[in-house]
Amino acid sequence: EEDLQVNLSEDKRIYGNLILERLKKNVEQDMKTLPLDNYFIEKGPNSDEDKCFILNPDHQKVDLDKYHYIIEPWQLYSKTAKINPLYSAYLDKNVLLLIGCHTVQVWHDQDKKKKTLEFISVIDKSKTRVDDGTNIKQVKYGKRKFELEVRSEDSKSIESIKMGADDDIVHAVKEACESLKFLYQIYKGSEYAISLSNEIQHIKFKEIVKQTRDIIVRFIHLYPIVWRLLDIRFGLLNILIEAREYQLIKYILFNEKKTIDGPEARILKTLNYLVSKSETNEQLLHDIDPDPNSLLHEKSLHMPQYSAWDGGNNAIHRAFEDEDPVFLGYFLEYYSNKAVEEIGWMITVSELLPWLYDKENENYGFYKSYVQLLFYKPCFCATGLNIPLFEFLEIPPSIDDSLEVYIPLTQLISDDSELEVKEISRDKIPDIQMVPLINFTTFENMSSKRRKNDYKDFLKTLRAAFYPSKYVDLKKYPIPFLQLVNKVENYPNDPFYYNPSMEAAMNFMWHSSKSHWRHTLYIFIIFIFLGYASYVGLNQSSTVYDIYNGSEVDYTMIEEEQDNTFSNPFSAIIAAYNWDSNSFDVWGFWPLIIIGVIGNIIFVIILQNVIISFMSAAFEDADKEGKRAVLNYQSRLIYDYALLEDSAFTTGYSDFDSKLKNKLRVRYVCFYNELPITKAWKEESKEWESIPIYLNAESQIQTEDESDFFIKKEDIKFIWTSTENEKTAEETDNKT
Repeated sequence: EEDLQVNLSEDKRIYGNLILERLKKNVEQDMKTLPLDNYFIEKGPNSDEDKCFILNPDHQKVDLDKYHYIIEPWQLYSKTAKINPLYSAYLDKNVLLLIGCHTVQVWHDQDKKKKTLEFISVIDKSKTRVDDGTNIKQVKYGKRKFELEVRSEDSKSIESIKMGADDDIVHAVKEACESLKFLYQIYKGSEYAISLSNEIQHIKFKEIVKQTRDIIVRFIHLYPIVWRLLDIRFGLLNILIEAREYQLIKYILFNEKKTIDGPEARILKTLNYLVSKSETNEQLLHDIDPDPNSLLHEKSLHMPQYSAWDGGNNAIHRAFEDEDPVFLGYFLEYYSNKAVEEIGWMITVSELLPWLYDKENENYGFYKSYVQLLFYKPCFCATGLNIPLFEFLEIPPSIDDSLEVYIPLTQLISDDSELEVKEISRDKIPDIQMVPLINFTTFENMSSKRRKNDYKDFLKTLRAAFYPSKYVDLKKYPIPFLQLVNKVENYPNDPFYYNPSMEAAMNFMWHSSKSHWRHTLYIFIIFIFLGYASYVGLNQSSTVYDIYNGSEVDYTMIEEEQDNTFSNPFSAIIAAYNWDSNSFDVWGFWPLIIIGVIGNIIFVIILQNVIISFMSAAFEDADKEGKRAVLNYQSRLIYDYALLEDSAFTTGYSDFDSKLKNKLRVRYVCFYNELPITKAWKEESKEWESIPIYLNAESQIQTEDESDFFIKKEDIKFIWTSTENEKTAEETDNKT
């Protein structure tokens, strides 16, 4: 049976190859070769005007429409190239293939006034200098298809540019993005500035750019899912960033349909339309689902990538490194808006946040304003819990008036685990919010398993009792939260300390590090008490001195002993409470003692009432500022502890791990949304959430004109699809 299956598979492979070869021969038979030695440009009657020709479907030279005389307007004053097409041929009765020095263009002439660009590609993407076309080796063309062979700049390989099959439609949009990048380099380069200063050439150039953008917009409307996949595979938005396509990127990210109809909603919408048309006796159109928002596209055309497909920078990192800050503003606004529904949208933002505080960056002013607005976005206190079925580790509030934190355990729990976990009650789930930053309190390379060694652990504990721990380099442990704390700890008024998600992350980090500070606190307490001489066996010198005459005491001197109220901690506390270093009974006059006590009480009462009456509002501010000061101080302690060589963050082993009998992977951080605590932040965020993050940077963009993406619904199509080919061919035959 195995031999039979092998034979059958081989037969299938043989027959499959035969079929492919047969189809390939049929395709090649339909293709014609364009003669490259023909001259498609001749001098006209006037010496200043050239006459252009094109091969018709019958392979005969005919006059080219003057609209297509200029396909590369930037070469008007070039010495080695022309603005006219070098080679041209009809792919159909109204589809033209035009080949210039830099680009290959396919135009669809529906009528004299309606001409659309269906394809544009840069012949050699590695350079932008003028070429005379000698690198073109062969051109084959057929009915709505062509293949162009080009020798690369190093003359070692031959590349092909082709269109014709249904799947080739993806090449049209990819090449359009690359062409926009090329056209931007042409427009900003000094080499072609003189040519584009000509009004006619400038208008033609802007028309080519607009038509190229329309290819992308049409593709997005027809194939939104394919665009999303192409963006992931080829990084199309990265290319558009290099092309400085501000309006197009903004259109892709934000011009979304507000709602996407499900199957039932679409059926009801269709039935309502049919009923309304039948009642009015109107003729039904082919499109029975008219969309008033035809310019809006499907949601989420761009997806965040933790790393690019080719290993390079993802979109947001490419935007961060760009000299123009507006692109980063677009992505931060887009991701933060999406994160309200799903926190995965912010997966690339976590490690980027600390970099926004880098003062050495040339765009520091813009980036600092970005992060200020970002911390007031709703996603930081409105992202509901979408993993309620997990068990949670409860972290109590670190201070009064703080948030209760929950850590979902997304890993298997061993039977011998001593870690206390629980499920969140259904009543609490609606008020549980998620910090929209994944892996914010950990880093990817941290060991997932704990290698326990009792002997080494004992030596570390013994060493810590006598020697201070060493500090390590933070770069070796790139925990986003710690890197962010390192940047903001000197700015106690930063919105970081107001943000509930940041507070929740800090509560967890403090809980992981507070055991270290308990030990340190005990050392300080011991040091304070041992600071008194009497507790370490050192007594004050005697106040009685005896003078001996031989062996007998001849004279005794007694020094008057002064009362030292700070001789021990308890008397020192009482003296500080009395606001004086001397007790009232020194004078031995009891009325003075009574007057002093009553006077102190009256003075305190008067002062208390004055403060309450004049500073009631200040107390509220003091409470707010006091909490922020505590969080700032906590963050400093967390950062100091985290850099220790044997801390829970550097060793990857904490008290939770010892109880879990495994490494606790803290991927998500959640918190209970207590309105009294988060109310102030929500009220303040309402003033800022409506302001786009990119607003300040976008207002400083110098653009020549606003891009218009209006396309009629009947024009949102391509000639490359089989259905469109058949339909157009049928219409052409009917006209003839």
